[in-house]
Amino acid sequence: MIRQMRNTLLFLMAVLSIGCTLFLTVFPVQAETSTNTPPLRVGINSVPPFVIQLPDGSYEGISIDLWKHIATELDLDYTFVETDLTGLIKNISEKNIDIATAALTITANREKKFDFSHPFFQTGYGVAIRTEGSNGLIDFFERLVSMEFIKAISALTVLLLLTGILIWLFERKRNAAQFDSRPLQGIGSGFWWSAVTMTTVGYGDKSPITFGGRLLALIWMFVGLITISTFTAAITTALTETRSSSIEFETIADLNKVRVGTIKDSSSESFLSHHLVRFRTINQRNQILPALQHKQFDAFVYDEPILQYLIDQAPTDTFTILPGFFGRQDYGFAFPEGSPLREQVNRVLLSILATNDWLRIQNRYLGTTNVDRL
Repeated sequence: MIRQMRNTLLFLMAVLSIGCTLFLTVFPVQAETSTNTPPLRVGINSVPPFVIQLPDGSYEGISIDLWKHIATELDLDYTFVETDLTGLIKNISEKNIDIATAALTITANREKKFDFSHPFFQTGYGVAIRTEGSNGLIDFFERLVSMEFIKAISALTVLLLLTGILIWLFERKRNAAQFDSRPLQGIGSGFWWSAVTMTTVGYGDKSPITFGGRLLALIWMFVGLITISTFTAAITTALTETRSSSIEFETIADLNKVRVGTIKDSSSESFLSHHLVRFRTINQRNQILPALQHKQFDAFVYDEPILQYLIDQAPTDTFTILPGFFGRQDYGFAFPEGSPLREQVNRVLLSILATNDWLRIQNRYLGTTNVDRL
C-alpha cells in the first residue's frame, strides 16, 4: 500500500515537471513582453538648421542627426515630442520628457532646473539687419547727392585747383599767352591744364615752358595716375555700393541707439537684459525676417548660426549679419535632474565629436565656410 502511494506521488511529480517545462517553452514571448520599457520621449523644438521638419513629418538637422548617431550607438528606442522653446524648457523641468535636443544654450539659470550634457556646439549672438539694394534711377540720383559722392568730388576739385594755382604761379610771367597773368583767367587755365593732364587726355593747347612749371608737370603726371585711379574707385563705390541700415557699433551698449528685437524666453533675451540693452521680443523664429523687412526692428539679436541659416534660405538678398558676434553660447542636450541617461549620452557624445562624421553633419547644414568661421 505504501509502495503504491509512493509510486503514485512520483508519477504526479513527473507530470508536473513536464507541464512546467512545456509552459515555459510555449509562452516565453509573453513573459518577456511584460518587462519591456516604453520608448524614450525626446523633446525637440523646430529651429533650423539644428531641428528641421520635413514635408513628410520627419526630422533632420544638426541636433537631430547627432542624436540619431547616439541613439544607434546606445541601441535606444525613442519618439519625438515637438513643442516651442518655452514648452521644451517646461517639459524637461517637470520631467515630462526624457531628453531635449534642439539649440539649447547651456546657462546657469537653466542648469538650476535640469541637467545638461557636455556641449556639442559653440557659437555666439549675431546681429541681423536689413539692407537696401538698388532702386533704379531714383536710387542712382539719390547717391549723386550723397555725402560720400560729394566728399569725393570736392576732394578731387580741391586737388586740381591747388595744382592749377601752382602751375599758374610758375607760368604767369613768361607764359602769359597760355596762363593769363590775371588771377581769375590764369588760375582757370591752370585748373584746365591740371585736369586734362591728370586724365592723360593732354590736348596740348597749354603746356608749361618754365623749369618750375615743367618739373611740376612731370611730378603731376605720376601723381595724377595714382590720383585718378583712387578717386575713380571712391566715386564708383559711392554710386554703386549697397546701402545698409545705418548701424555702427563697437560695444554692446551701442545697440541702444537702434530698435532691437530678440526671441522671447531665449538665452539672447537674458544676454541683452544682462547688458542693459533695450529690446522687444517676438515669439517665433519665422517672424524674424518679416519683422526686419517691415521695419519693426532695426537689428535682431539671436544665435548667429540660426540667423545665418534663415538669411541663406531667404528668397531675397535684403538681409545680412554684421561682422563678428557677441558673447559665447554652448549648445547641449538637456535631461531631467538626476537622469541616468546623461552619463551614457556623454560618453558616446564625446567619442562622436572627435570623428569626421561630426564635421560632415555640420558641413551638410552650415557649409564649409560657416563651419570654418565658427
